[in-house]
Amino acid sequence: MSTPAGSPHALPVYEALLDSVPPAEGGRPAWNVADPYVLRHAAQHAKGADKVDELLQDPEFLIHGDPEAVNGVLVAARTPPGLLAAAVYRASYGVHRYLTPEQRRQILALDAARFQASDFSRELARWADWQPLWATGDQVSAALTATLTGHTGGVTGVATAILDGRPVAITTSHDRTARVWDLATGHTITTLTGHADGVTGVATAVLDGRPVAITTSHDYTARVWDLASGETTITLTGHHGFVTGVATAVLGARPVAITTSYDGTARVWDLASGETTITLTGHNGRVTSVAIAKLDGRLVAVTTSRDDPGRVWDLASGETITTFTGHTARVTGVAIAIVGDRPIAITTSRDRTARVWDLATGETITTFTGHSGFVTDAATAIFDGRPVAITTSDDDTARVWDVVTGHAITTLTGHAGGVTGVAAAILDGRPVAITTSDDRTARVWDLASGEIITARTGHADGVTGVATAVLDGRAVAITTSSDDPGRVWALASGETITTLAGHTAGVTGVAAAILDGRPVAITTSDDRTARVWDLATGETITTLAGHTARVTGVAAAILDGRPVAITTSDDRTARVWDLTAAGCQTILDLPDNPSCVVFSPSGTLVLGMGHEVIALDLVPL
Repeated sequence: MSTPAGSPHALPVYEALLDSVPPAEGGRPAWNVADPYVLRHAAQHAKGADKVDELLQDPEFLIHGDPEAVNGVLVAARTPPGLLAAAVYRASYGVHRYLTPEQRRQILALDAARFQASDFSRELARWADWQPLWATGDQVSAALTATLTGHTGGVTGVATAILDGRPVAITTSHDRTARVWDLATGHTITTLTGHADGVTGVATAVLDGRPVAITTSHDYTARVWDLASGETTITLTGHHGFVTGVATAVLGARPVAITTSYDGTARVWDLASGETTITLTGHNGRVTSVAIAKLDGRLVAVTTSRDDPGRVWDLASGETITTFTGHTARVTGVAIAIVGDRPIAITTSRDRTARVWDLATGETITTFTGHSGFVTDAATAIFDGRPVAITTSDDDTARVWDVVTGHAITTLTGHAGGVTGVAAAILDGRPVAITTSDDRTARVWDLASGEIITARTGHADGVTGVATAVLDGRAVAITTSSDDPGRVWALASGETITTLAGHTAGVTGVAAAILDGRPVAITTSDDRTARVWDLATGETITTLAGHTARVTGVAAAILDGRPVAITTSDDRTARVWDLTAAGCQTILDLPDNPSCVVFSPSGTLVLGMGHEVIALDLVPL
């Protein structure tokens, strides 16, 4: 148990804990041999003694300290070095928290390089087989405050509420559950189970004085949940298709929910009785999302559809007030804000834009352009006294926009999959956004902070890789295909010399090398293996097994006089193989799946990972 902050005993207790750890080279604590109690509790004692920044600057503590405990005190960092260490630790926390200390070392060193913190990266990688030289940083951001991990399917929606005086987020997922998260700690408070299919959206309300969540699902229903108990209080049935979105309001004196569905309708539900009070009909296709606003003193709903314009509805009468035209593809989401004294709607679309609409006139005020993929959802917040919109996209990013000017303020990068939803909240007095993604996480963000020479047919499917070699004095190419054997081609004639058959799934990449004086090819495959082939005979020399997911890329080199291959995989690792011994020499754990790899003549290894490029030195091997 830690000493309370401000206690006169906090600093002596913390210092005594540090003194209990044997010294390492340079006088710093040898955290690799520290008592498990110290590894679990040093962070909290540091917080009590106001020493968090100092502790976070010790690379070995970040590597060996209990991940949950370390993550829990990152918010207390205040100095620039402490804030940098916190940002590096948070960047891939959802990955490295489950790994061994030495695997964590590799990821932290890479993430420090992604933050352009070269000295810090070198310190973190001090005892590793790999030394990051440099990396791009397009997919890391210091604005990230938390990563919420636990869902086992894509995360589809998010809403916020206050539960027992603390801010919480409720997320929905294709794993058929919703989760309630404590935004201060990032821990799951409860899991809401009961839907029979993927859960698609969520909104919150207060019913009889208690906070509730309303979730929608592909099981054609919506459910009302008591957030305190995690129990379903009522199931809303009546839709005849997937239920896709939900919003809440108080209509008259009664709390209501408005749901949208693939059956072409939206429904207004009395949350107390579970009865439909009105059905909104008029869309010509699937209705995908809904938001609520006040227009000229009356409560309205704004709905979007895949096949026709968005609509504004009078919730009292169920009549259409206006329709939105302008998007050139399906509209995917909507949010509401107030600019000056006029209510506006922000809609998102597969045309890669978001639009700001005057709810009174139905006119476009401004268009947000910049996303390179479908724009999937939007939320609004107040930031520095001005209204902002946060949009999400299949381009793996979210963007923050000034609603008045239409200018992008910042881009939130870090998700490793399409970003599917967003909500805004206030956390510790600051505006935050919570985004959800196909990468199975939710993230919390601080809003402040050439010509063809010859061509031949032969492969039955797409060609996935190519390498060249010299075989019996002639230049050859080795090609791979997604569902066809590898092929060896004579470059001069374009004729097939031999095929490389043996993989049990699609072949994804190829490299060439010299092994014991003979030309060989190394291929990678969806079957989770790499194979080394004799190019003269087309026979497998050896199979390199060890990856736990599809193997995506390969490069070959001479390292310390011996031929090696490095393979990349969707198991978030790269492996170095000694081709003579047919054994794995070392494994590099990565924050995300590596997609391609190459060795430079100087021996530098260059990896592609997501949007990032990473350079590594293998000299320690």
